Amino acid sequence: MRRLTSLIIVLCLLGISAFVEKREVPVVYASPDIYQGDLILSGNNVTVIEGQFDINGSIIVEENATLILRNAVVNFTQKEWKQFNITFRNPSNGNPRLLVSYATIVSTPDFQFEVYFYGNSTAQISRLYVHNKIIAYETSWLNITDSPHIWYIDCRGFSSANI
Repeated sequence: MRRLTSLIIVLCLLGISAFVEKREVPVVYASPDIYQGDLILSGNNVTVIEGQFDINGSIIVEENATLILRNAVVNFTQKEWKQFNITFRNPSNGNPRLLVSYATIVSTPDFQFEVYFYGNSTAQISRLYVHNKIIAYETSWLNITDSPHIWYIDCRGFSSANI
């Protein structure tokens, strides 16, 4: 009786599999060339980005860390407005810094994002193209030269910008 039951089950499964609609299941891979998650720089870290850099996250620079963009295109792969940002914060007896020489910061698709400077953060920017907001809070200091393609600069508190 067990053999007969097993045989009937196997035949039913084979019969059902003949009528099941066969579909191709799409396979999606994350590009290994896109940095996944937030890039966090802290301590006395100095990070240089040159060439194309695609990121699916925010860039956060803390303490005494420095981010250098040299001949770079930084592309944020956002799915909605202001999903990601670049933030310089938590100086803790340091100075989070941004140094830019010939760089472009964009978002794909063209969603808005913002660059924030908090506390004792500073930026030395030359030839930056960014079609988004740069906002300086507290005692931040920005020195911007030869960068006519910055869309919006906002200084709040005791922050200042030399343009």
